[in-house]
Amino acid sequence: MSEILTVTDLKKVYGKGGSLTRALDGVSLSLEAGEFVGVMGPSGSGKTTLLNCVSTIDRPSAGSIVIDGKELTRLKGKELAKFRRERLGFIFQDCNLLDTLTGFENISLALTIKGEPARSIPGKVNAMAARLGVDGVLSKYPYQMSGGQKQRVAIARALVNRPRVLLLDEPTTGVDAISRSEFWTMLRSLRESGITILVSTSYMDEAVLCEAMALIYNGTIVEKGTPSELTAHLGENLYNASADQMYPLLEAVRKLPGVLNSYTFGATLHLVTDATFDAALAYRLLSESGLENVKLYPAKGNIEDLFIRFCVSDK
Repeated sequence: MSEILTVTDLKKVYGKGGSLTRALDGVSLSLEAGEFVGVMGPSGSGKTTLLNCVSTIDRPSAGSIVIDGKELTRLKGKELAKFRRERLGFIFQDCNLLDTLTGFENISLALTIKGEPARSIPGKVNAMAARLGVDGVLSKYPYQMSGGQKQRVAIARALVNRPRVLLLDEPTTGVDAISRSEFWTMLRSLRESGITILVSTSYMDEAVLCEAMALIYNGTIVEKGTPSELTAHLGENLYNASADQMYPLLEAVRKLPGVLNSYTFGATLHLVTDATFDAALAYRLLSESGLENVKLYPAKGNIEDLFIRFCVSDK
């Protein structure tokens, strides 16, 4: 497959003088045609700024964005607007449907702006709505729809012009768990049809559903790969610990030789250790400290451990 989206050394700085905010600090990322990539990171890490720049809503301070062979920072005015209409679909965090228009009218608007002949609009709208399962809400206004329905209508509006790249900025924020699951099932089916998808999310359970993930922190991509690649070595020097008294256990493990970090993980603690960590010695020290029913055993790392390692730990 060929690359359809390439971001190189992208920087975005807000403010002037001494009060500058560096939202993006040299982001580089590439997607092949038909790839499904999730951008994961905490609030303020640069996810929305990255998608805003790629969608041309915002212009970067430096760096380049190439989509389908076109350098976006060199396009202006009508040429840029035409490229955006024909190649890009974008879903905002709040879906951004117009409250005064029905679902049918919201989707139709995208075709009208592009210059689609009026006679062909109903057929294209109905076909896309049926494909995404929102044909039953076309006559409703956004306030009459559920969160999941609104997001599906927003995607229908973004896809009706058949863009090459679909960008979604935290599309399931505020959507219930069942609708979130259905939404991601739909995204995977869109990816199978050949569309390239770049989606940002703060939900770790969503990020692992992507074909590949890019972890962003402080405006920089710190890791990129498939979920299995990113978590393959997280089990090295990682342990589970539990006891009847969990808070005293947390205080105790942080004093153990060789422990770099420790944090709550479900009903247990996870301990990140270095090569000097001695599990047998740690178990003995914890048991002798007065803690009851101490358990200490190797852990298998997952995407949450990866997130904490880069975005929470001071290490």
